[in-house]
Formats: sequence, structure tokens, C-alpha cells
Amino acid sequence: MNPIETLLQNMLAYPTPLWSEPFSLKRNEFLKVKGDKDTKLYFLISGSMRIFVEDEIEEHTIRFVYQNNVFGALNSYLQEVF
Repeated sequence: MNPIETLLQNMLAYPTPLWSEPFSLKRNEFLKVKGDKDTKLYFLISGSMRIFVEDEIEEHTIRFVYQNNVFGALNSYLQEVF
């Protein structure tokens, strides 16, 4: 078994899982939209995602997320916690 599969199994196992149930997004579907607060971490099992913000003029890509990567909205988490 490869290390990523082992890590994923451990995250979903005893004593309590770190993640909720897996879910899927379709192409061009949004995980979160402007104004949402999100304190969750995500693990991308397959595919890729683009994280971006919009201003009055254009979109700004923050990062790309690829298969077997963990990601989340740190700014949203910090605003919620503090």
C-alpha cells in the first residue's frame, strides 16, 4: 500500500475520523462562495481545483490543489476562531 492510501485510511479510522463523508463536485461547481466562512480542512482524493478570489475587475488565482493534497481557507478559519 502506498503512503497516501495509508494516511487516508488512518484519517478515516479510529478513534474518530478527521474527515466527514467523501463528496464530489462537478466541473465548474464551487466548494465555497464569497461570504462563506469555512473552518474545515479538505483532502482532494482525485482531480484538481483552483482556489481564487475576485475583486471588482478580475479573478486572482491563489493556488491550485491537486490529487492527494490537503487544503482549507486559513483566513476564514482565523476569522472564525479569533
